[in-house]
Amino acid sequence: MTQAELEVRVAHWQERLRLQDWDVTICTRRHWELKEVCAQVTLVLNKKAALISILDPNDYQPDEFSVDGIERAIVHELLHLHLEPLAPEDREGLQWTALEQAINAISHALVPGLLGHTISRDKLQGFEKKRCDS
Repeated sequence: MTQAELEVRVAHWQERLRLQDWDVTICTRRHWELKEVCAQVTLVLNKKAALISILDPNDYQPDEFSVDGIERAIVHELLHLHLEPLAPEDREGLQWTALEQAINAISHALVPGLLGHTISRDKLQGFEKKRCDS
């Protein structure tokens, strides 16, 4: 996915999830920047601003990159914007695990894998690696 495609997907899901009042930026990050996750969101709740970082497709194992996975990760991170006021301070405890499981279930229900595209590393030669300044 190109940077422009990522931004289109974010705008689409912001509208569907009624998060248009948020200023959301998305960018790709390398695996060492994300610390063993495929996506994460950094947000400032009182300013309704968020940065979604998605794992760079070059860091996936061969034949593991899927458009569905990126789409689902975008939805997952956007759902955090709605649920952040309910998130516990302890990000290691049972409540946090339950919240993550609920967000996973909802994101899988919203993006059930209908796209079905698996993109090999060879097909990603034209992937635009725009860096986001945070």
